[in-house]
Amino acid sequence: MSKDTYISELIKGLGFAFDPQNHNEIIINYPIKYDKNNMKFIINSSYNIVCQKVGTFLSDFLNTNFESLDEFSNFFVKYSLSLLNFKKIEKIFINGACSTKDFESFITDLQLKSCKEYFKLQKQTDMILDYCLLNPSKKTKNFTPIERLYVLRRISPNLSVLNDNKAEYYSVNLFSSHLGKTEKEIYNFLSNKENKVIECNLILPYNISSIIYQSLLHILKGKVYLKICKNCGRYFIAEHKSIDYCNNIIEGETTKTCRDIRKS
Repeated sequence: MSKDTYISELIKGLGFAFDPQNHNEIIINYPIKYDKNNMKFIINSSYNIVCQKVGTFLSDFLNTNFESLDEFSNFFVKYSLSLLNFKKIEKIFINGACSTKDFESFITDLQLKSCKEYFKLQKQTDMILDYCLLNPSKKTKNFTPIERLYVLRRISPNLSVLNDNKAEYYSVNLFSSHLGKTEKEIYNFLSNKENKVIECNLILPYNISSIIYQSLLHILKGKVYLKICKNCGRYFIAEHKSIDYCNNIIEGETTKTCRDIRKS
């Protein structure tokens, strides 16, 4: 079994996993697209697997105005299985299609149910990042961001992001292709250097709070660089710690990004 196949089978019903070795987060969703000709939303019966840098979900979450139905809907479409069980999503699609009215009603209802909790998590996460990474106090300057997180977790039992999260951990060794069954066959397989054993370690968070917590651990350990863009003020994942401008298109522009402003 290939690594991709293994990952697909493991998390296809969950929607989200961390690949800590490669600093990636793996998103699984069933693509939802709008069919302009028939004015319906269509869900694809085969799921997509998308790998992105750890922290991308977190920055998307923090940047989303959940009071805006459009922004809530865009976030949901990208991370649907991370937010809701597929069976609940599937109910609104009949033969893979859903009317615009029914989809908007579904999203509006979900927004009303989720908005308060998402705001609370956003507020907590902003505070945690401020305390641990972005604006530490003078008395904590000599400590690392992850040490500040551990202290904050001990002194703030009401922070649900830090204290109410669970995840499963999977570790398995896979062979790169079919190798045989006997000891001799397996060693013959490995004697070809193109064949190898692949280590696959995954973290499967149970909920959004767990996704945020695992993202924070990765960021505060310095594995990836979460920044606030000096132009638009939005969170983004930087390729290097010296980068301070994101690649988002500037509002009112068609191609010009915040980083382009920095270059000019």
